[in-house]
Amino acid sequence: MLLTLSATYILRHILYSHNLPLLTVLSVWSCFYVLVMRRPLDVDQFIGQSALWNNVQRLHYIDQALATSAFKPFMSQRTKHWCCRYFYSFSDNSDHFKHNYHVLIMSSNTSTNFDNPQSSYQHIMSSVNTIKSKNAHKNAKAIIEMLGVEQASYYGGGTKNNASDAQKEIKETFKYIMAEVKD
Repeated sequence: MLLTLSATYILRHILYSHNLPLLTVLSVWSCFYVLVMRRPLDVDQFIGQSALWNNVQRLHYIDQALATSAFKPFMSQRTKHWCCRYFYSFSDNSDHFKHNYHVLIMSSNTSTNFDNPQSSYQHIMSSVNTIKSKNAHKNAKAIIEMLGVEQASYYGGGTKNNASDAQKEIKETFKYIMAEVKD
C-alpha cells in the first residue's frame, strides 16, 4: 500500500520527532483521525507496520536523490580562488547482537550559494558485514552509484579512528574509485 508523499512525510516526522515505535505511530494516527474526523478509519485506510516503513524508506530514497542532485554541481564547481572542492568519507564498523555493521557517510553541502558552503553529511550506505575486507569495494561502488563516475573523481579520501584496518579501507576505497574513473 502506498501512502501519499505528504502523509508519509507527516507520519515520518511524528515517528522521528517523538521517537515512537511504528506501531505507536499507527495507533496515534487512528486515534487522531477519530478526534478530527469524528469517525473511525475505513478499512481501506488502515496501513500495516511494514507498509508504513516501506513508505518511509521510499521517502528517504527521494530525499537522498534530491540531496545528491543538489550536491553534484557543487562538487565540480571551483571556489572563487579556483581551487577544487573535494569530499571525504567516514566509515565505521560496530558489533551489535553478534553482527558486524558497516556504515558510510560523506561530507556534503546544504547551500546553493557556491561562495557560502554549508557543511553537512550525507548517508551513503549501511550494511551487515560478512567479510570486513570487502568494505572498501562496497564503499567505492556505493559512492559511484550515488554520484556517478565524474563526480566520484572528486573523492578526496576519508577520516578514520585509529584502527589500522580503517586506514587501509580509506586507501582501498580511493584506489577503487580512481581505477573506475580511469577506466
